[in-house]
Amino acid sequence: METIELEVSLRTGIGSGDSGRQRKSGKLPAVVYQPGGESLSVLLNSHDFMMAARGKPHTQLFKFKGIDALSNKMSLVKSVQSEPIKGKLLHVEFLAVTDDHQVIVSIPVSITGTPACVKLGTATVNQSNYELEVACFPTKIPQGFVLDISSMEAGDSIHAADVPLPEGVTLKSIPGLTIVTATMERKVETPAAAAATPAKK
Repeated sequence: METIELEVSLRTGIGSGDSGRQRKSGKLPAVVYQPGGESLSVLLNSHDFMMAARGKPHTQLFKFKGIDALSNKMSLVKSVQSEPIKGKLLHVEFLAVTDDHQVIVSIPVSITGTPACVKLGTATVNQSNYELEVACFPTKIPQGFVLDISSMEAGDSIHAADVPLPEGVTLKSIPGLTIVTATMERKVETPAAAAATPAKK
């Protein structure tokens, strides 16, 4: 996954009043948590961050420039706070990671293909889980898993343990977690069919 670089500066002010002033000037307050180290309050350019993060998965890696303490360190977005109505960004939390320590992340799962049983109307496909939790090094984080369900038959299920994982990626979700099920369609007797069936004496 490509790492996106962001320009940051140290935030010296504190409190909601300072946060409001920073937002009005186009800055986005943020904090970078460093496992085993000091957390740093920083400021980003709000527009630059929105453009950089738009359309990217939540596992996108970022690098910071402008602060020596964060130089060449990678970070994941831990959480984003925004206004509930207008959606304006208010605050971002980052988690610093290193390329020699594994992280546990949730990766989106999507499906592709149409099973023959669905085409014949004998089953319907139901995806019950849309993420898979895995452990890997930051540079090995998958963007997503795509499952080809074309060969599924009525009554089949695909579980977390059935999802092929790239080298260096290990499953952390419960292996038996159901991802997709091909549920058999129940036959519904029509009025015409019921009328044609002779009553038992």
